[in-house]
Amino acid sequence: MIPEPTLEAAAEFWCAFLDCEPGHLDGRQTVVVPRRTDAGEPNVLFLFRRGEALVVTVMSPDPAVFVEMMLDLGERLPPAEVFDRATLRFAFGDRIARVSGPARVALLAKEPTAPQDERARRLQPAKREDAEALRRLFGAAEIGEWEAGGVDFDYPLVVGVEESGELVAAASAGCWSARLMQAGVFAHPAHRGTGNARAALGELCRMAIAEGRCVQARTDLGDARANALLDGLGFETYAETLVVTLEAMA
Repeated sequence: MIPEPTLEAAAEFWCAFLDCEPGHLDGRQTVVVPRRTDAGEPNVLFLFRRGEALVVTVMSPDPAVFVEMMLDLGERLPPAEVFDRATLRFAFGDRIARVSGPARVALLAKEPTAPQDERARRLQPAKREDAEALRRLFGAAEIGEWEAGGVDFDYPLVVGVEESGELVAAASAGCWSARLMQAGVFAHPAHRGTGNARAALGELCRMAIAEGRCVQARTDLGDARANALLDGLGFETYAETLVVTLEAMA
């Protein structure tokens, strides 16, 4: 069970991000929130589903038409059916440029119980040696893998796992709010399946907890390996997201 302070930290962040009220995250309806953006910015529907609640934040220079369409869907269909790629493709058709997700938003419910791996250590990307090791690890990633893993050199907390003096996995966490850190992990393709990602992310979670932080991670719902990793470290599902990029209305 996710501790109450962690749930509060997550709700605080997501309410601010979605521009919604706390009660919207625990309701039983679809709530549509307009957010006007600058001219030239893309039209984006950010769908956030938690249980039977669905919040759709419409980010657009001219959100009115998209808001009306989402309100219509929400009146005709239950949240679970609105939060569906096929439903959205039927509703918006050729206007859809890209769909990302569904993704799982998971929160660390307890401190990892696995023994600390002595190979894991905190990295300092500002130091040349650690920066070069991270760049070599980055170079081993296939297109899109690094971004999917969510690792960022600029985050304040970066942990690496080494084998024979070479970095084989890295995890990082950035402060998304005063209490919530967003974590990600990546393992070298030639060193997967041997616990390296688990060691890096597990140590990062211990460090974040020691600093009084709550930890969140996001994965593709269809990525069985990534979700098993989170489950094994004590993460539990908090919500799911879909991100839809739309062409401008004619």
